[in-house]
Amino acid sequence: MNTISTQEFASRFLAAQQGDMQAQYLMGTCFEFGKHVEQNYRTAAAYYQMAAAQGHLMAQFTLAAFYYRGKGIEKNYRKAFDLYQTTANKGLTVGIRNLAICFYNGIDVVPNRVEAFRLCQIAAGRGEAYSQYSLGLFYLKGEIVGQDYAKARELFEKAARRGYAPAQLELRNLSLGLLGMNNGVGNA
Repeated sequence: MNTISTQEFASRFLAAQQGDMQAQYLMGTCFEFGKHVEQNYRTAAAYYQMAAAQGHLMAQFTLAAFYYRGKGIEKNYRKAFDLYQTTANKGLTVGIRNLAICFYNGIDVVPNRVEAFRLCQIAAGRGEAYSQYSLGLFYLKGEIVGQDYAKARELFEKAARRGYAPAQLELRNLSLGLLGMNNGVGNA
């Protein structure tokens, strides 16, 4: 988050109260991270809800994560799933990634590994490291697709170049012959 002055904060706070969705999102981030105010997840969630209701994409994504974790708001997997789906449908790469996680793990939806794989392909194709790693696991384990260590390595290398540590670990495991030490797609 960019640093803003106290005067800019006051101006944005007023704009948020008057319904400006970008200012509401900014207030959400300020309260979430304790910038210019005391950290308060409940207040952050309230601002994210206001901005999300007006269609602010990152507010929708962040609110989904709050619902998923029960951060400042009651845990609600249905609302998290719906918001991840909304952000994915609008093309947000991390929304696509988290929707894939929901489908893989059956988070408020019937588990659907084929759909998870399809969504991982989209996000990985856009350079999202976690999705590249997850797609690599599909190939490593031969889940949905035929087992292909070369393709798995290629995807792990892409994710590792982006600094994704679990992909770096999988590359080490592959080089040592320790295959498939991880369990699969993780948490949204």
